[in-house]
Amino acid sequence: MKMMIDVGKTTVTEEKMYSLLNALYHNSRYTVKFLSHKLGLSYYNTSKLIRKCESKYKLKYTININPKALGFTGSKIVLIKFEDIPNSSMLKNELSKDLFVQAAYFCKGDFDLLLYVVATSESEYGLWEWTLRAVLGKYKPIFFSSQVGWLDVGFMPLSSDLIKKSTVITDREKSILLLLNDNSRMRVREISRITGLSHFQVVNTLKSLKATNKVPLFSTFVQKPTKNILSASFFRFNAPAVSHPKMLKDVLKILLEEKFDNVTSDYALIYDLTGTNDLMIVCNFENSESYSSRGPELWIKNCKSEEVITQEAVMISVIKGVWPFHADKYEYLSDLLNMYENNPNIYIKIRDQLKSGNSYKYTLWPKDSWEYVD
Repeated sequence: MKMMIDVGKTTVTEEKMYSLLNALYHNSRYTVKFLSHKLGLSYYNTSKLIRKCESKYKLKYTININPKALGFTGSKIVLIKFEDIPNSSMLKNELSKDLFVQAAYFCKGDFDLLLYVVATSESEYGLWEWTLRAVLGKYKPIFFSSQVGWLDVGFMPLSSDLIKKSTVITDREKSILLLLNDNSRMRVREISRITGLSHFQVVNTLKSLKATNKVPLFSTFVQKPTKNILSASFFRFNAPAVSHPKMLKDVLKILLEEKFDNVTSDYALIYDLTGTNDLMIVCNFENSESYSSRGPELWIKNCKSEEVITQEAVMISVIKGVWPFHADKYEYLSDLLNMYENNPNIYIKIRDQLKSGNSYKYTLWPKDSWEYVD
């Protein structure tokens, strides 16, 4: 039986609510008018539904920023396992003020901390890692570092403090990025009032940020998911096979069988990595049955011949940044799967393209007519 949700003078299904969150994930700047047409609801009820979701699920409107387009290093994932667990207050104090740490999470399992790191340069990253190891040295930490290759699902935002350090964007772009990073649904007239820019200048800058791939997405995260199992898993394929694309294709088919009727999708992040690990997934599942059938074991089972080495942990809490959970129907993966079906070598071709420097954009994402909250 479908759950009905009271909105204004009518009720909507959870699927309808998911459709709204899915639209806001792909473009948080859609107008209420556009969303009401998309959902088949009145303007009043759509507005009411947005406010209900904002309150109940703690929506975070933010932006997906391409670090390299702002002159920073590529994204890195750092896992830390301690022999002796440090005081949580000390860790919060140390990491929350760290310029290069964009997000940090307490975990329990094969690692104790998960960090998303972006530095101003490769040399600065090396100095940062050594310094943090020294600060935490008495707790005997083991660091596992990987570079994010390309993004299959989801993204992690940058901190406003790091955006301020960019030297390759204009002051106009920076002032707007800082506002949108905190609230990507902010109205154009409000941005204009705060920055002193004209309506025309703001709209043109928004379009330019998207067109130049500085901001691949104006997006929305859910900070209070209804699913209880929050996990992060990392995989290293110790004996990678030529048949890896086929194994990946089989996994994608299963992922796309998700019902998409909850507040968030099962998969928040799927990152291709290089370094200590080859793949990262961050998931949230409703129950242990879903976790067992659609979680890490799915990847391990399908890639068994590649001698998969895993690191898994439950994500306990946010130290810095936001929860990356969202309502995505994996349209990108669906496109990718169709391309696999038509061209088995597409995986290699995409990797070659990404190595040429186009590594951050959703390269297969269909063009959209972006509407702006004005």
